[in-house]
Order: sequence, then structure tokens, then C-alpha cells
Amino acid sequence: MKKIVVFSLFISTYSCIYAQIGVNTPKPTKTLDVNGNMRIRKLDIINSPVNVLAVDHEGSVKKREDIQLSPSLGDIKYGMQKNDHSGWFLINGRNINTLPFEKIKKNAYTLGFSDYLWDARDRYIKYTSGSNGSLGGSHTVKLTTQNLPSYNVSTASATSGGHSHNLLDHHMGSAGLYAVNDRRGKPNNKTGVDKRFQDRTQTRNTNANSWSHTHTATASIEGQGQTFSIEPEYLTMNLFIYLGE
Repeated sequence: MKKIVVFSLFISTYSCIYAQIGVNTPKPTKTLDVNGNMRIRKLDIINSPVNVLAVDHEGSVKKREDIQLSPSLGDIKYGMQKNDHSGWFLINGRNINTLPFEKIKKNAYTLGFSDYLWDARDRYIKYTSGSNGSLGGSHTVKLTTQNLPSYNVSTASATSGGHSHNLLDHHMGSAGLYAVNDRRGKPNNKTGVDKRFQDRTQTRNTNANSWSHTHTATASIEGQGQTFSIEPEYLTMNLFIYLGE
């Protein structure tokens, strides 16, 4: 059986009736005092500003303007703030034991941190199939031979015509005639039938004698192996993680 409550307000031309209405309560304390649940079947949708209805500890319904919904545990954000604030903590590699309150520390462990928060300073955020918080990459790179494009270096020896080569010839001297120096180049005063080696230089021209020989040509490639930066232009921001308040 449905109960229907009908409110009748009588307003005169020159006066207003000020009253408080109570539903399921004989002593209302507000303009409309409802002792029980309330249901609204339809509300208009607004875009901005964001207003919400909130209930205080006494059950009074109040409006809050431009309210921001609470972030979830583990949310990440960039910010211009330099310090921890409102449950957001800098991801700067600090020891978890230095975080305030046991609840905050417990939340950090719940998110998978072991002893330290990640260190996000001077790093880019990358989505990867690896484990969260893994570090990698470099700000600089050094090219190796494998990084260079394929290339050929060709050289040619000089075409300066005929030339000569000197040959150091060891030969036996006649007995007593050429035995003036021993093999170490020191004077030898012995005479007679003793024979010693004696050096002499012979010259052979390539245009007269076709001795088999080669010429080597080298090409120099200059390089110092310096590293160069691969970091693009950037804007410094701080990275925070929400660990609760």
C-alpha cells in the first residue's frame, strides 16, 4: 500500500509562510528534513562547473563546487610541484622507509615496490612488455662500424716510371786480399789463406731486371669515436605517484 504525502502551502498576497517540513520526523530541523532514504529519478546533466551533493556527518546534504574526484592508488601524473602533496609522492628513488605513515609505506609495497621507489629523474616514460619500473636506454650513443653505411676505399700506387732497388750481397773474398774485416766489422790483421765474408752493395734497375715485388698503398680514415647526444628538446616536469593520504 502506497503512502501519499500531500503538502499544501497557503501564501497570502502580503506575507509569506516560513516553515520546515519533516518526512518521517515530527521535529524537522531543516527546510526539508527526511528521516530515511531519498530517491531522485531524473537529474539534469551539466558540463561545467562540476558540482556534487555531499552528506556531512550529521546527514545534511550540501553542495561542493568544482570538486576533483580522488585519484586511485598507483596513479601517475606529471606536475610542476617540487614536493610531495595531497597523497602524491615524487618518484625520485627514495627509500620506502623514509615515507611518512605506515599506511603510505604499505600502499607502496602493495603496488609492487620492494625497498625503493623508482627513480624517474631524467628519464622518459615508456610502455613496454617488461616489468614495471625497469630501467634502460642512454642519453648518448657512439656509432660503430656496423652502424655506418656500406662503403669502399680504393687506392693506387704512384706511377713514377723506372726505379732501382739496392741489394746487399755477401760474397767470399780471395785468400789474404779481402780479409781485412771480420764478420762483426772489426779489423782483422791476419793474412794468409784465411777467408772472410765481405759485403758489397749491388744496384738493380726494374726497367732492366724484372724482379718480382709488390707495392702497398694505404688509405687513412680519420675518426675519434666521440659519442653524441640523442636527447631531443625537453621540458622539465616532475613525476608523481599517488600513494594515498
